[in-house]
Amino acid sequence: MADAYKAIFTCPALKERRVWWVSSRTEAKKHLFAHVNSRNHRKVAYRDNEWDFKVRPIFASGSDSGCDYSTFE
Repeated sequence: MADAYKAIFTCPALKERRVWWVSSRTEAKKHLFAHVNSRNHRKVAYRDNEWDFKVRPIFASGSDSGCDYSTFE
């Protein structure tokens, strides 16, 4: 099974939470960049507000592969 990741973006100040299911950490960073930036500049809403971004593996191709049951975290 191929690797899969869950990318979680949260901004408590704006009460915003986005979840992306991606195939690599690089793809997760691309989603974050597209969401937070506009034409290579930080969007006004995210300039002064704190936000958090986490990428967690869901399926791994190694021997410890399994399902992440914290989907609705």
